[in-house]
Amino acid sequence: MEQSEPEKTPEGGQSAQEKRDANEVISELRAAIQLAPDDAALHEKLAHALLEQGDADAAANEFKEAIRLSCDDDAWIHNSLGTALEEAGKIQEAVQEYQHAVRLEPEECLWHWYLSDALMKQGDTHGAIKGYQQAILLGCDHEWVHKGLGDAHKAKGDLDAAIAEYTQAAELLPGEAQFRSDLAGAWTEKGDLFVRQGRWKDALAEYRRADELGEDVLVDARDGLAEQLQEHCSALAKEGKSDEAISECREVLSLDPENANVHVLLGNLLARCGKVEEAFAKYHAANLLNPDIDAHDLLDSAIAKRREGLSNKACLAECEAGLRVDPENWKLGLARMMFSGLVAGEHYRMGLDLEQFGYLDGAIAEYIKALSLSRQHHETRYALGRALLRNGDPMGAFSELFQAVVKGPWGKTLAQYALLLVGITILAWSLV
Repeated sequence: MEQSEPEKTPEGGQSAQEKRDANEVISELRAAIQLAPDDAALHEKLAHALLEQGDADAAANEFKEAIRLSCDDDAWIHNSLGTALEEAGKIQEAVQEYQHAVRLEPEECLWHWYLSDALMKQGDTHGAIKGYQQAILLGCDHEWVHKGLGDAHKAKGDLDAAIAEYTQAAELLPGEAQFRSDLAGAWTEKGDLFVRQGRWKDALAEYRRADELGEDVLVDARDGLAEQLQEHCSALAKEGKSDEAISECREVLSLDPENANVHVLLGNLLARCGKVEEAFAKYHAANLLNPDIDAHDLLDSAIAKRREGLSNKACLAECEAGLRVDPENWKLGLARMMFSGLVAGEHYRMGLDLEQFGYLDGAIAEYIKALSLSRQHHETRYALGRALLRNGDPMGAFSELFQAVVKGPWGKTLAQYALLLVGITILAWSLV
């Protein structure tokens, strides 16, 4: 039988003219077979033509007929039958034909190559690795064999071996984009593996290698790195190792200072530890790298988390601490107003209790604290005026009651009567 060494490289589609020519060839071969149905060579030629045309099932049937009619058990035609079966999706049968070809000609590197590709599709990475290695040993030091071997190593999780093979493929054919993509992919996966192990420096080194191939891997990998780092740091924080978590973030930023998400993560950790000024600086740095990140919102959210479970007074202190470093944060401003009112109310109620039991000095002190937090708390002014009057300070009482009357939107009648009483008291004392 006529044979030619197959070149196992990616093939493009046929043009319209090529398809017409192939149809003519197929028609001529079918006509010839009608005249000589037992001619194995004609069946083989028809099989190749059908395979080139994309009719893998018909091609496989013709290869089988050629094998049946042939006097020789030829490795070439068994390998060709394997190719047709593989393209038809019949991988198990294809593997059997490739194995038969290898048994007939064990020194032919191509048969090992074809077999290995089929074994990869079958999921037998161990067998594929052995086959690719044997193909290379026998002389198929071909870039696509190295790629196949790299794929097999990668499938087994041996990224170092995969990188070595992809590198060899890229060196043999430097202009092939697929090899650069495979190599970048393996370096990226290795980086991902290092991230899961907490080896941030090694991870970034692998991502940068991929970046050097023009794959822009680091930009996409930063999110994953930050996410994994966040899980790691959250676990450390729960164990009470916040300082260690902060240190890990600082190390990553020293290696990759443009990772906005890590700046945010470090800011959150610092805020959790009460280092509000440093936290806001990190949020601001993240905003400079990514304008979609709102530093003000992040600080507000971080302080909101710190307020969880705290007293109103402690919450007020947290808001004020945030506003000292971010005075333009309107959300924190609103929160401060709210907690100021709540804390003022607590002082007011404490003053009422003290006044009820006759502790006028203590009551006056609480009312004054309440007014220092909420100047518009007019009920507190009335209560303070009343307590001052009872404590022998009619002038002070008159001042507070006057403000309660003038500024208070609530029912002024009671304050007016109290103010009249204070005036009469003052007048009486002056006459005496």
